[in-house]
Amino acid sequence: MKLMHRAVAAATVISSVAVGGFAGTATASDCEARSTTAAFARWGDSNQYFVADGGTFEMGSTPWVTWGTARVTRNQSPFAMTGPGHARSMRLPAYSGAGTPPICVFHNEESVRFSYKAPYAGATLAVYVEVENELGYDYTETYITATRRAWDVSPVIDVPNLRDGNGQQWITIWIQPLDGIGTWQVDDVMIDPWIAR
Repeated sequence: MKLMHRAVAAATVISSVAVGGFAGTATASDCEARSTTAAFARWGDSNQYFVADGGTFEMGSTPWVTWGTARVTRNQSPFAMTGPGHARSMRLPAYSGAGTPPICVFHNEESVRFSYKAPYAGATLAVYVEVENELGYDYTETYITATRRAWDVSPVIDVPNLRDGNGQQWITIWIQPLDGIGTWQVDDVMIDPWIAR
């Protein structure tokens, strides 16, 4: 994808991942029913969220794409936003990154959030959300600057709007550190379907 390749180049990652072609055009039956929860309620966000495909990392990195030395590790977020019994998160050292498979989102599914652990205060994590289909190409980019070396939750990250006539599109989320030292951890990557609005 265009943005992932730009992101890899910007971080001077020496190994890249080729992901070719459009993710496809969503149709009325593509976006399945969601199982949602108010995962971020303790941080004042009462909206309902569903887990992005593979976003708890309990099954390893599948179906995510990783590059560099990114890998799943047995050290999860302490917030248990997706329920008890989970034990894994995505480990993102410098010059690495990870991306979701294409995810079908509907017209009210407007944002992404997740939990993370920064390596130190001041470290920066880049989050790119992109869509590419027959209507064109669009993306959003968000930069998270850590205020401490501890588990925290991301701000609300906008999803680009390039939806088809059914109000749907396929998005891909790319996450990577922008600093040359330290290791981030990411867990419980979730999407807000605006059910609470």
